[in-house]
Amino acid sequence: MLVFSSVGRAAAAASDPIGMLNCVTSCGGVKVPYPFGIGPDASCYLPGFSLICNTTGSKPWLLLDADGIIQVLRISDNAEIPLLDVQRNGDVKISVDAHGNGNSTFSRGLRRHGPYTLASYQNELILTGCNVQATVKNGNVTLASFTSLCKEDLAPQAAEDESSLTKRCSGGTGCCHTDIVTPAGYDEGEAYSISSTGTSKYDVQLRWFGWNRSADLERFPVRVFIAEKGWYDNTSISKDLLQIDHPMSKEAMAVPVTLRWEVVGHPISSVCKSNHSEHIKGTRRGSYVCRCSRGYHGNPYLTDGCKGKWPSTFHY
Repeated sequence: MLVFSSVGRAAAAASDPIGMLNCVTSCGGVKVPYPFGIGPDASCYLPGFSLICNTTGSKPWLLLDADGIIQVLRISDNAEIPLLDVQRNGDVKISVDAHGNGNSTFSRGLRRHGPYTLASYQNELILTGCNVQATVKNGNVTLASFTSLCKEDLAPQAAEDESSLTKRCSGGTGCCHTDIVTPAGYDEGEAYSISSTGTSKYDVQLRWFGWNRSADLERFPVRVFIAEKGWYDNTSISKDLLQIDHPMSKEAMAVPVTLRWEVVGHPISSVCKSNHSEHIKGTRRGSYVCRCSRGYHGNPYLTDGCKGKWPSTFHY
């Protein structure tokens, strides 16, 4: 009897819908549960959660937006820690002036007041090069900053920057690391001045302050990455990134990043649609996620999405 009940429940769970009726719920082997959605039909997703399934190649790829530089690998099924595992194509491209200074954005897909943020403490800023400083800002809030110095007779070393929130360096390898941290009690609405322009959530700044830029560039290439912690610890990748005589390998171009997603700007009653669902306060002011009440399972964002009284965790 217990075996029959267990199998029956498993079969019921497998057939539970994860998305809206007649909407695509997978791409390239990645499940796409509502509030996420694919395609032109706006009823398939909550505003801000539209994804793109690129079918032009040999296999489908799930993309965060039309830029095509961020591929979605997995959408977390944990309501307590709602994450997206994504992969960015290469380093942050920064056009610099004659003095080696420039500004760029991490991704236009991570928009101000949108659902996605860089997961705090799970990503880091990585900088290679000599006598350069890289900074990641969200509006007027500095999330990470680091400086890499090179002495004439030594490999590059880290210089602790006062604006860094946490600091650490690989030491003597031409690269600096520092955690990307969102301050506690962060209010995204207060992070931008009235004069702020653009829509990207994360700005990346690069500054050079050496004496001989040509000589610095001959020693190590200047590259800026935002990556999941531990990615650069791969020896083959770290060596590849410090080479100046050949382009980066395909492996080094596939940069893992962890994003956090939360609902912002939508009334709770219209988002946590299912009976036996509830909301959890998010990390940003006014943000939240939904989950099935204890003892129920399924998708709380769908009408009647939370089913049964087994088990007690919310998952898709």
